[in-house]
Amino acid sequence: MKKATILFLLIIVFTGIGFLFWHSEFVYSLPTPVPKNYKAVSPGNNIRIPEDLYKKNKKAVFLRFFNPDCPCSRFNISHFKSLLKQYSNEATFAIVVMSNKEEQYL
Repeated sequence: MKKATILFLLIIVFTGIGFLFWHSEFVYSLPTPVPKNYKAVSPGNNIRIPEDLYKKNKKAVFLRFFNPDCPCSRFNISHFKSLLKQYSNEATFAIVVMSNKEEQYL
């Protein structure tokens, strides 16, 4: 009976670990939604920051370079959102989306 209980607990633990790995892979395989205010920029072109981002508010500008094909970029989305909530009064936030297809300024 003791061996069966231990075996059952090990099966539950390994199933839970497997589920966590599967869920993590699944979340990062989902497509990144296209944000509103999307503006395409051709590869090789300079990104021009609109003057209203830094002249009107006289706040610092936080540029985030984001690559939807990069797991690290997708992983850091929640951290970026927490920075946005915490410092939105002190800085203006902008995202530069980079991919093999094209670059976009948001």
